[in-house]
Amino acid sequence: KASDCLRILGLPMTATRREVKRAYRRLAIRLHPDKQPGNDDARRRFIELSNAYHLLTVSYTHLRAHETPEHLVCRLLL
Repeated sequence: KASDCLRILGLPMTATRREVKRAYRRLAIRLHPDKQPGNDDARRRFIELSNAYHLLTVSYTHLRAHETPEHLVCRLLL
């Protein structure tokens, strides 16, 4: 769900594409397995973060011109 993806990134439902990208990069640097070797929790969270970012970026790409992120969340929840 989009709401779960935004929660993983620590963003509100009204987050813009730019905010999503910024949050992803910040967290990816912190949680990257190369930065924390042997930390399985960080590795798991990095994978979860990457999957959430991928889902959101693909979904934002398909937003119609008149739609807001809230429209996206509604469509992904259905």
